[in-house]
Amino acid sequence: MSSVSNGPSIPIFFTSSLPLAFVLGEILWMLFFLTKTRKVELLSLVSYYLWAIWKARCNYIYKAIIPSPSHVIQQAISQHLEFIQANCRVLNIPTLSRTHDERWKPPDQNFYKINSDAAWDKTTLKAGFGVVIRDNHGSMCGGLSMPSSCISSLAAEAEAALHGIILAKDLGLPQICIESDSLELINCVKSKSLSGNWIIFPILQRIRDKLIHFTNVKWYWVSRQANRSAHLAAMLASRTVGLNRWASQPPPSLVCVLRSDGLPCPPSPVLTT
Repeated sequence: MSSVSNGPSIPIFFTSSLPLAFVLGEILWMLFFLTKTRKVELLSLVSYYLWAIWKARCNYIYKAIIPSPSHVIQQAISQHLEFIQANCRVLNIPTLSRTHDERWKPPDQNFYKINSDAAWDKTTLKAGFGVVIRDNHGSMCGGLSMPSSCISSLAAEAEAALHGIILAKDLGLPQICIESDSLELINCVKSKSLSGNWIIFPILQRIRDKLIHFTNVKWYWVSRQANRSAHLAAMLASRTVGLNRWASQPPPSLVCVLRSDGLPCPPSPVLTT
């Protein structure tokens, strides 16, 4: 608590015990590992936070409006989300063709659909896993972006599906439908023969071990267009460090894809005055 001279005693929300140089150093360290797209996201979010804090400070000084931390945060996130949505082309998201029915489709009632995909670099063997889980209403249930390394593209696709299954298990989802744009993976999972699949056999075995926790499981191949939310999550993961796991609010860059699918996605925060 602190007092502002010639004014009422109010909490000081917008201060920190961390040195400014330390905070800036942390931001610069993160920027070193991010792609150009993610740098734009981070810097724009920081900018909107600073703008919202400055506006709240001015409202207090000149209008005697007591600052609300929750309102400031909501305002910054809302403005940032609008910025991202208005600049989807910066993310290089392909336009969905309306001449083909290749949109994401909701699963059957009481099922939860897991879309998984992987990005893999054969030179470095670095990989990124992307998972998006939605219910039969199209509402977000969870997802993740996770960097890793794999010996092949097929192994990366299998690992992505495995992490999607693990996430669904952690969420307690009873019936799941798993979609991937890797036809080879779908054939491997459905085939009882291990001929030619020895490289990913350990991953397939882990998948089968996890599937016993579900009452019903379905596997489907889909086109890249219908799987592009997971594809974008995988692309983001392959260029960053650390696990990014979310529940109902995905990264802003994914919101563009969810909206273009014509399906529900987390709305912009509602601001109150």
